[in-house]
Amino acid sequence: SREFFQKSRSLNPDNFIIRYFLAEIALKQYSYPEAIEGYERCLFYNPYFWPAHLRLAIISEQGNKLEKAKLHYQKAISLNPDSSFIHYKLGLIYIQENDSRAIEEFKQVVRLEPKDGAGHNNLAILYASLEKPNVELAIRHLEEAKRCGYKVEKQVEDYVRSLNAK
Repeated sequence: SREFFQKSRSLNPDNFIIRYFLAEIALKQYSYPEAIEGYERCLFYNPYFWPAHLRLAIISEQGNKLEKAKLHYQKAISLNPDSSFIHYKLGLIYIQENDSRAIEEFKQVVRLEPKDGAGHNNLAILYASLEKPNVELAIRHLEEAKRCGYKVEKQVEDYVRSLNAK
């Protein structure tokens, strides 16, 4: 299939979809520099193609290039705001940066996927970690995570419940 897409690219060099599929093939073969170049060329021809932004975000995150990952996740979510996965991944980066926007991202996750136990768990932790903890919301999301079948860590539950006693 690689040969097919390479031949197609030579016939239509401006086709962003062909460039995307060639990048996908390179990614599956662990040829990261080639994949990155392919996704970037795809975006050169169509900067609004959110799957290429998502792939570049994931590759950047795996390479510990969080600023670049964040930019691509932000662009992907602006183009595809109903993706709970992208909101989740962006929320995780905001957590690493100690950025309060993490709460908004995880609120979007559970709005889009009400049964996402990990999303509820992360919201519980975030609400409990605020300078002035929102204990009521932390407990509500902790309980919802458990209702969704998510295995809440005992330390997290103990900590959130201890806030309620204060």
